[in-house]
Amino acid sequence: MDEQNFTPEYSNGNEYANEAFTSVKDNITAVKDRVSEQASELKGKISAQASNLGNQLGQKIDDARGKTSARLRNTSQKIQNLAVYMEEHDAKDMSESVVRSSQELIRKHPGKSILAGILLGLLVGRLFSLGRSHR
Repeated sequence: MDEQNFTPEYSNGNEYANEAFTSVKDNITAVKDRVSEQASELKGKISAQASNLGNQLGQKIDDARGKTSARLRNTSQKIQNLAVYMEEHDAKDMSESVVRSSQELIRKHPGKSILAGILLGLLVGRLFSLGRSHR
């Protein structure tokens, strides 16, 4: 704001008006300086927080890359192990292995196995009934 807008017109040269104007002008300057300081402090705090957030995000991205890479390596190793197993065993050995594993699983969890069988039967039945209704 221009100081000229605040300049009072002195018709009688009143000292009180001059002192009041000076006091108001000083108060406005002090408030302006305080607001400027607070804005500068706030800008610094926001800048520091943004920088900190950027660093944390970068660290999390690097961590995620490392975890993803480790998981991909683990998956790759499992696929290679499967390939080796398939090369070493014929289809009969593999089917016997699946049957043995299934039997062990059913013995350990009979209730879950029955429930899974019922759900699978309902699903297959539903698929066949849908196939007949579209004909």
